[in-house]
Amino acid sequence: MIGRLFGLPRFLQLDNEASFRGSLYHIKTFGKLSRFCLNFGIDIVFIPFKEPWRNGYIENFNKRFNELLWQSKRFKDLKELRVESKKFRDKHNNYQKYKKDNFSQQYCKGYTRRLLPEGFTFDPSEELPITRGRIHFVRLVDEKEYITILTKNCILIKL
Repeated sequence: MIGRLFGLPRFLQLDNEASFRGSLYHIKTFGKLSRFCLNFGIDIVFIPFKEPWRNGYIENFNKRFNELLWQSKRFKDLKELRVESKKFRDKHNNYQKYKKDNFSQQYCKGYTRRLLPEGFTFDPSEELPITRGRIHFVRLVDEKEYITILTKNCILIKL
């Protein structure tokens, strides 16, 4: 549904949370979101480890969600939490759409209108295949000239 409303991005920036890169136990695999993106030609960009400020947009959303919903209200059950969090998400998304429509046209020249196919469905319990695509890793080189990719230390090749 999201891909039909907002379109598919060319890039998706992610932190290194285990569910994006596979799991803590299967460090050489990719999670369902990563596989989903690859299947639709979305480049994945992993930010450096322990640098959440590089994902300021989502960290800001998480802060607002935490302050304005999670910490400020008491929920009687899971159903009420789901209803209230959906209201919060919809309000947030409407605000973002308003900003895009009214303020950011000059900055959105690279915005894509690729949409998911009409009638698209997705069952998250199904296994998604690994598909050809691009995954980018923004990494810092340590003093021994190592970088970390998917929690595996790799030697940086000098050119």
